[in-house]
Amino acid sequence: MKKCLIFLTFLSAVLPGAVHPDGDILNNQIGYVLPESDSTGTPIFIDGVYIGKTPITQPIPIENGIHEISYLPPNFEIPSIKDRLPEAVKRVYIPANDTVNVVLIYDIHRAEFKRIRQEQVVTYITGFSITCVVLYLMWMI
Repeated sequence: MKKCLIFLTFLSAVLPGAVHPDGDILNNQIGYVLPESDSTGTPIFIDGVYIGKTPITQPIPIENGIHEISYLPPNFEIPSIKDRLPEAVKRVYIPANDTVNVVLIYDIHRAEFKRIRQEQVVTYITGFSITCVVLYLMWMI
């Protein structure tokens, strides 16, 4: 659904007078966001939808309201991870007919980000191993 809204807001910027599914004209309801990062090649996600890698030179049209801009992929929705990377996710209000610059700090958190991914892999492998041992012991009984 969010992908559809982002696509519709993009179309409304490209095609003047584009109409929202509710029948409202979107031209008065869109704002723009220009995500930036301290590192080039940082992936940018808006509301969990991949937008591209930095540097992004053109502002991205988006429906006005509160949006989540981050460099974390959508599968990192676990609150404990977001708490450990406070600069990775920004919740911002995008006003209509205005451009908001959002700066994400990636370079400082790169090592922490990699360590968290390694912790997740170890956790999954450990859980899988314990499950296999328990199933094997149950089978032997």
